Parts: sequence; structure tokens; C-alpha cells
Amino acid sequence: RRQRQMCIRDSYCIVISELIPEANRAEQVRLRPGDRLSRLALKKYGHKAFWVYIYEENRMRLKDPDNIPVGAVITLPAASKYQIDPTDTNSVNRALLLQRSLHR
Repeated sequence: RRQRQMCIRDSYCIVISELIPEANRAEQVRLRPGDRLSRLALKKYGHKAFWVYIYEENRMRLKDPDNIPVGAVITLPAASKYQIDPTDTNSVNRALLLQRSLHR
């Protein structure tokens, strides 16, 4: 299990896997009114750009990432499946690149 330390000023550091331990395992969620893939990604993975991986994981259930059906049960994949790491610029940039390709 990979852990990464994030520091804000030299005196305050946290270990990311302790901050978001549930990111390391897949889970099923039922979509509620007001849910957005970006909000789910921010809560689970620590960065909203990773919504694209939730969409990729659920393409058969979600025809349009901007119009998600309330009540649908979707899978939030384990972060390791897509190398999701909110502290890694390359990881975030890969997600943003995929996002651009979806909006063409």
C-alpha cells in the first residue's frame, strides 16, 4: 500500500491514505438528488478531476456524465485501479486529459 505525505507549511503534515482510507477500496453508492460525479470524486479521492474514472467505471449505467439518474447504484472504483493520487500532478493531469476527450 502506497502512502504519500502532504505538508502544508513545514509544521503540518498528513499521510494521504489516512486522510482518505476509503479511496483504496471500491464501493457501491446509490445516487441521491444533488449528487454530482465531481462531488463524489472530491469526497472519495480528494480531487474533483477524478470524476472521469467514476464515469468510466459506470459507462453502462450512466449515458451522460452531466445528467446522472437519481436512485441509480454505481461503483466508485478503488483508487489503485486508475492510479488515482490527488497529490500527484501527473495523476490529476491524466484525469483532466481524459475529461477533455469525453467532451469532444
